[in-house]
Amino acid sequence: MTLPPRRPAPHAPVDSVGDEGDSEDQDLRRQLLKDELEAAPHFPPPWSRSALAEPLGERDDDHAWLLIYVDLLTLVLVLFVILLAYTTVDAESHLKLVDSLAVELGYPRQETIVPPIVEAIPPAPSPGKAERLARDLTESLAESGGLEDVEVLTTPGQVELRMREGILFASGRAELLGEGVALLGRLAPIFGPEVARVTVEGHTDNVPIATDRFPSNWELSVARATVVVRQLISEGVAPERLQATGFADTQPVADNDTPQGRAQNRRVSLVLQMAPDGLPEP
Repeated sequence: MTLPPRRPAPHAPVDSVGDEGDSEDQDLRRQLLKDELEAAPHFPPPWSRSALAEPLGERDDDHAWLLIYVDLLTLVLVLFVILLAYTTVDAESHLKLVDSLAVELGYPRQETIVPPIVEAIPPAPSPGKAERLARDLTESLAESGGLEDVEVLTTPGQVELRMREGILFASGRAELLGEGVALLGRLAPIFGPEVARVTVEGHTDNVPIATDRFPSNWELSVARATVVVRQLISEGVAPERLQATGFADTQPVADNDTPQGRAQNRRVSLVLQMAPDGLPEP
């Protein structure tokens, strides 16, 4: 029996479309590689010497260091703020924390008692002191006949003796007359320990004076007050209780338009400040 001849197996169809796609991809890769190789000399890598030699003005990252520097400063500032917040402790919060820890540990709560601040105000001098001193001065002046030239005035806490010019000084002069020395000698012993301070005030009228020694009434009034202070010191009054000042014609007690008024304004006043009650007297 004769077998029929074997037919050859059919060949698988060839995918012409896939082969063509692979060929096109390979051609595209070759073209891209060729373009890169041709452009490489114009764009050197950043680590190459040509890139390092490029001027800073032509680079895109020439200000990148500034951003890093600003970030660093910001971090340092934040660090300081955090440290300040941890080191600054409110006193009240600290006390509360200590108090709460003491309670937790079983210690009794302690309360801080702040005593009230009381300002020490010296007591005012007793009104009777000034009146008693004024009475003693008036009696002494009455016995010596000096009430015509001395006026005794009383205000709360002080006594003022207004002595007219004629009993102490000659016109335009600053040397004590004999009557003035005797008057101050009688008054000084009465300034007892109840007198804290004696202020000697020199006053003049508004008539100008112009001499070599006294260019104006200011110099004359100060000189007269100073002379009286020195005489009181010689009579035994403590220097630390005395002070001298001159007012010229700035504090008149009468009208300067009349001779009588000007005579009243030419004066020396002794202002006796009484010592406050309850304080040691000088």
